Amino acid sequence: MNKTLFSFISFLLIAFSTVTVAAKNDDGSHVQPDNYYPRVKFETTMGDIIVELDRRRAPITVNNFLRYVDKRAYEDTIFHRIVPGFVVQGGGYTADFNGKSNFPDIFNESGNGLTNDLHTIAMARQSEPHTANRQFVF
Repeated sequence: MNKTLFSFISFLLIAFSTVTVAAKNDDGSHVQPDNYYPRVKFETTMGDIIVELDRRRAPITVNNFLRYVDKRAYEDTIFHRIVPGFVVQGGGYTADFNGKSNFPDIFNESGNGLTNDLHTIAMARQSEPHTANRQFVF
């Protein structure tokens, strides 16, 4: 094998390795990786909301949520479902009710001891357990 071809193949392997590493870290785990309780501030037309996430008990869910935050994917979205005393749901639609693109669905971490109580945040899902992706509920 000549030196030029060897150098080119080496370059491709290094480039592929870099892309693979970047893809593995695209799950949100790179956002404040040493913080088990990161906080996120929602700036809304009705005021700010600060939520604290529990990465210790729900690492897949928190990392998924932080991935959307890191990519600024919640900007210019609306709360499209508001049922007083029950739920506020958002993160999936623009003001024109156009759906936003999703990352793949995540594993449901419901066996972690956390509950969906008043003043908590959770990922919204469909009727099947492992269908949460970008939408969240308060």
